[in-house]
Amino acid sequence: MAFPRKMRRRRLRDLSIVQNTPNSEEGNSEQQTVIGSLNVPETLDEPEEFQSNWWTRRVRGRTLLRDLYDLDPVEQVKVNRNTHGQPVGSEARLLADYLGILARNANMLPINYESWHHMPDSNKNQALANIKERFALEVSDDYIKKALGKKWRDNKSTLKKQYFKKDISLEEKLRNVPPGMLRCQWKDAVRFWNSKKGEDRDRVGTSSRKKQKFTHTAGSRGFASVAEVEEVNSGQKIGRLQLFEITHRKKDRSPMTSEAGEIMEKLKEKKAKYEAIASTDSSVNLENIDNRIITEVLGPERLENIDSQRSRLKAVRQNIRMPDTVAGKTWTELDDINNEMHERLGKTRGWGIVYLGFINDSLEAADPEVGKRVSVKLYYPTMKEGRRQWQIKMKFLP
Repeated sequence: MAFPRKMRRRRLRDLSIVQNTPNSEEGNSEQQTVIGSLNVPETLDEPEEFQSNWWTRRVRGRTLLRDLYDLDPVEQVKVNRNTHGQPVGSEARLLADYLGILARNANMLPINYESWHHMPDSNKNQALANIKERFALEVSDDYIKKALGKKWRDNKSTLKKQYFKKDISLEEKLRNVPPGMLRCQWKDAVRFWNSKKGEDRDRVGTSSRKKQKFTHTAGSRGFASVAEVEEVNSGQKIGRLQLFEITHRKKDRSPMTSEAGEIMEKLKEKKAKYEAIASTDSSVNLENIDNRIITEVLGPERLENIDSQRSRLKAVRQNIRMPDTVAGKTWTELDDINNEMHERLGKTRGWGIVYLGFINDSLEAADPEVGKRVSVKLYYPTMKEGRRQWQIKMKFLP
């Protein structure tokens, strides 16, 4: 007897659902057993109560995503990407919510690590496998891991604010374990936050936060999704200057803050200046001028995340061949190169930097668009697991 399929909730009916075909039932079952043992029952959470000295009110609790758990085992939510490799659409927002759930999973991603970089790769890969059970991803694994790391840091910050930064004794803080948190992890985290290193890091974070004059108005939507919606509605490509205005204005179209308004005016002035120059100088390319203007007004540290371009660069890097000036050299010869660079650059630190501009030729041959906008550096070898390793670092130029 065939039973009718349960009707999907409205949220899932609006999403792109695809069929997942596992490689083998045995392998899939084994993977589900391992991952399932790490699941925290987020779907059992209820709306929370917020209390003050005078009143109590019910507020929105954690994101539950019960509709996502209702999917058939062979179904996945397909997450598309834009030309920059960033997730877009309603599926991207659902993915972001799910990353937040995993980031709060103390069994899968413990909070008693000082930073996301210290989190073992096995934990990150376990979380990635869990995500791929429910989502068919077009975005890179690196992008997902970095987004998951951001959610993990946000969760630690929230726990610290709600349960640690209270006017109570250290012993009370150690006993004040958040719901769903393992006591041993919480004790480790509290002891670190209470240490000199933890306090110094907190002061740096607080200082950086105070320097932020404004924030965006996109809410939980990523900028890539905002740009996609605007492009669909307008039928035109949205540049970075337009995107900045869209994401930093209120519903009444006024700037979010006076500082944001001043920056918008500066961006317009710079744009007009370059357009005037381009009218008399054919060498000025207005297509790529947005990045330069953003950098001049906001500074390089305010540039948007370029993980998608780095992922693209990672593929291009496979086509790079080290030039004869470096390839095949012995460690002694490479040390001589480093010493020479120390003398030229007047460096006194243990890291000598060799600028490999000639690699750009290889990059440009593999992908002209990337090759023209990338800066390549070869860093002096660092010690990693007892071995010396050269590190090639690449960054995009404005």
